[in-house]
Amino acid sequence: QDACLVAMAEEPPGGAPAAPAPTHCIEVVSVSGLDGSFQTVYRVPIPSLCTALNFCYKSTTCLLCSCAEGLQLVFNLYNSETSCAHDNPGVRSISISTDMSMICSAEGNFFKVYKVPSPSASAT
Repeated sequence: QDACLVAMAEEPPGGAPAAPAPTHCIEVVSVSGLDGSFQTVYRVPIPSLCTALNFCYKSTTCLLCSCAEGLQLVFNLYNSETSCAHDNPGVRSISISTDMSMICSAEGNFFKVYKVPSPSASAT
């Protein structure tokens, strides 16, 4: 298969106020390496604006998302499970361990390391 996955979250246009929840979402699209065509593979609602978004290490079905109000979400798209942790609203950089058991977040001049909570089934 000659394709790649791209995860993206929309940002309000320059200076526009953020839309009210539940209009925020993450979209994962598959882009063909042959002709550039694409199709949506997953669409996941999130509670607020996404400030950081990454695929987890060596995974095409797990995403790490940091939301504006400090919510840290780990999505297992294949199993429709979500792990949710609470952090500070100022978090701008976030990463997850290769075994997806620990999250590290950075804010200001310090960082925190904490366990990923047990997942729960999502409605997505």
